[in-house]
Amino acid sequence: MDLTPENVRNFGVTLNTHFQAGIDSVESEWSKIADLVNSTTSRETYGWLGDLPKMRRWIGDRRLKRIREKLYQLINDDFEDTIAVNRNKFEDNELGTFGTLASSFGRSVAELPDDLVFEALVLGYVTECYDGQNFFDTEHPVGEGANQKLVSNVQAGAGESWFLLCTNSTIKPLIYQERKKGDLVYKGDPEDENVFQRNELIWGSHARAAAGYTFWQMGFASKAELNADNYEAARVAIMSRTDDEGKPLNLKPNLLVVGPANERKGLKLLNNERTDAGATNEYQGTAELLSTTRVTGG
Repeated sequence: MDLTPENVRNFGVTLNTHFQAGIDSVESEWSKIADLVNSTTSRETYGWLGDLPKMRRWIGDRRLKRIREKLYQLINDDFEDTIAVNRNKFEDNELGTFGTLASSFGRSVAELPDDLVFEALVLGYVTECYDGQNFFDTEHPVGEGANQKLVSNVQAGAGESWFLLCTNSTIKPLIYQERKKGDLVYKGDPEDENVFQRNELIWGSHARAAAGYTFWQMGFASKAELNADNYEAARVAIMSRTDDEGKPLNLKPNLLVVGPANERKGLKLLNNERTDAGATNEYQGTAELLSTTRVTGG
């Protein structure tokens, strides 16, 4: 095949077809725990994060809830992937394997939100959220002045992490911030410097995105054994959340996220009618199970 602009464009169309097929083959999980925010700049500021909204009886003047002084920001990172096609293979029409490679690129692009969101979930132990504490922490401040108390949304242990989340509200506990979707673009033309110097034609993908957190009150993380007692403690913790004035937030967890090591325990806990001892399983159907390799070892 002659190395002409038209042939390169036609080959690019073929690659993009495989690229899109790779994207379409991915069944994403991230939207179960995160909201999409379309970003328009290098970073986004979430000044509205503070106390979950809660109506109160109107007595006297309105009580203003001002934006917190400590603003929560997410900075978009750059991500790339690149295909190098040897000129000789192009001219000799040996291009079959590059379609498969382009499909893999598409899968990689489609999986980026999952990778970032679940990475953020696992790193919640060591990454700050809007209140200056780690998203999963033992000392989240609730209330003001003499009425302030420190609240935990984490349980210690030595096993693989599992997470109980409230995702059935208008806001999910995590954010996927997208500045630019991944694409597949050809660099230059058949006579560019890269072809001359390295005998290669280059196609590349570029995306810009970030992942972060909304309200810590909507999540609970544990490294303790996944059993009925610890699951109950996590449910009670979330359902007991109050706003800064002590009013219940009425949160009800509905999603249990586990890695492979806890999948069997999660299935038994949420699906079985009976416990191993033959007693009624009170927690059957109390949450959906999401088993993912992306929290392995967390």
